Amino acid sequence: MIREFVLFAFGVLRPVHASRYAAELGVRQVVDSAHASCMAPTGLISSDVVYEYGKSEHLLLPVEPARVNHIFSECSSALQGFGRGGIRIERDSRHA
Repeated sequence: MIREFVLFAFGVLRPVHASRYAAELGVRQVVDSAHASCMAPTGLISSDVVYEYGKSEHLLLPVEPARVNHIFSECSSALQGFGRGGIRIERDSRHA
């Protein structure tokens, strides 16, 4: 049960949200740290830089593969200003 866990509050607005979340979840204990407001920025500066590009377009099925490839190449061209080292381009096959 989630009520058996402790809610660990972090981020700048932790006092605003943590007690309400705890009440709604039935959690009886909230841990708040004097340094908790530094956790979100620390995570941000220590993470990899990720850019996600997407495009929404109304298509009727079946879709011509050439059209899908064109849309993908438009998204890929947005990376023109970046060096090619360390860039990985992936297609999300879950939506194929």
